[in-house]
Amino acid sequence: MSNMSAPQLAAHLESESPMLLDVRGPWEYESRDIESSINAPIEGIPQYTSRLQQAGEIVVICHHDIRSRI
Repeated sequence: MSNMSAPQLAAHLESESPMLLDVRGPWEYESRDIESSINAPIEGIPQYTSRLQQAGEIVVICHHDIRSRI
């Protein structure tokens, strides 16, 4: 697991196509989102288990890096 800044992620997305999993709440996601990201607030992650297991690389997005570490 590694951390990326927003500019680093933008550069990474130019060459890779990871699953983008945004674990912020709906109101946070609606204010700013990354195209093609999936909004799955942390408490709702279990319903995405099968999709996560099929994904290759997963980039987890949150506001302050706390929820993404969980």
